[in-house]
Amino acid sequence: MDRTRLADALASGVVLIDGTPVPTGNRTVTGKENFNGKHRKQALNVQVAAWPDGTLADVSDPVPGRRHDSVALDLVGWGYQIRAATDQNPQPAVFGDSAYARHTDWTPLKKPKDAPRPPQDVAFNRAVASFRAPVERAIGLLKQWKILTTGYRGRLAELPMVIHAIVNLECYRLTG
Repeated sequence: MDRTRLADALASGVVLIDGTPVPTGNRTVTGKENFNGKHRKQALNVQVAAWPDGTLADVSDPVPGRRHDSVALDLVGWGYQIRAATDQNPQPAVFGDSAYARHTDWTPLKKPKDAPRPPQDVAFNRAVASFRAPVERAIGLLKQWKILTTGYRGRLAELPMVIHAIVNLECYRLTG
């Protein structure tokens, strides 16, 4: 079974996105290019798209781990696809965490400086967080594959093919 692309997911309506690191171990060749400061390890960053029921829709090619999720979204071409889909049809709703604030309107609201968070903002953030939970479950399904959790030790040039094979197997497992 062929894997569904992001464009198909955007055409269907609601898409949930998030990024996750794939550990690669220390490699002298990459230097600090792949060092993910948030997770304090060498990793490559992949973007994950899911439907609201938690079904995996698409996984991007990996980008250097030091890249922020919003930059990674542009590097893999998903930012352009999201903007093009919303320009053609204002219906698709893309939900992401606060890292994707410039790509979508559906992100948690930030707390005003030197002021308490208004109750309506708390309620909105809680609703967005609960609606985004299925993409975290989709990432959890991917992370059940040991190679994506403990560290990929093969050639980095082959990692995109490994990720695509895992995504195809997951999609086949869920539909078959």
